[in-house]
Amino acid sequence: MTNPNTTNISFAWGFGFMFAVYLAASISGAHLNPAITFCSWVLGDLPLIKVFTYSFAQLLGAFCGSGISFIGHLDDINKIGNNEFVVYGVNATAGLFTTYAADHVSTVGAFFDQLIGTSILSGCITLITDKRLKIPPCLVPILAGLLMTMIALSYGANAGFANNPARDLGPRLFTLAVGYGTD
Repeated sequence: MTNPNTTNISFAWGFGFMFAVYLAASISGAHLNPAITFCSWVLGDLPLIKVFTYSFAQLLGAFCGSGISFIGHLDDINKIGNNEFVVYGVNATAGLFTTYAADHVSTVGAFFDQLIGTSILSGCITLITDKRLKIPPCLVPILAGLLMTMIALSYGANAGFANNPARDLGPRLFTLAVGYGTD
């Protein structure tokens, strides 16, 4: 979008993530990300069937969240995109929904950027939820929000900071469905 303030975006994502964790903590243990859900299965903390059901719910949630965001930003999309759904360039609005690599970042670079960011997220989520550390459960969402802010500030420039297969794929499927095309 036209010269976004990436620091503001990073903090907004951190706060949003914090409140999402608070919201979902009593429902699923705050499983919002298939990568984290898979990590929980690998560590033996979650049965395999929940990996599939949670991952599907996460993807569906990201798709529906994109729809809500689309409705809320439709006037912006029409103004900035000149009544067209634009993926790249100065009139691009697809970035409201999903992340795109910077022009200088290769596909391999973007892959490793997301792999590293997701690894940091998975490792730190495992850390802050480790019962041996005795972190009070009411503090975990705050720490998770700070963690997301840290990742956004340090890894956001190259390829965004989806670090979440559902958060990336769900919005991409939504943008495809509403007419942004396959870019």
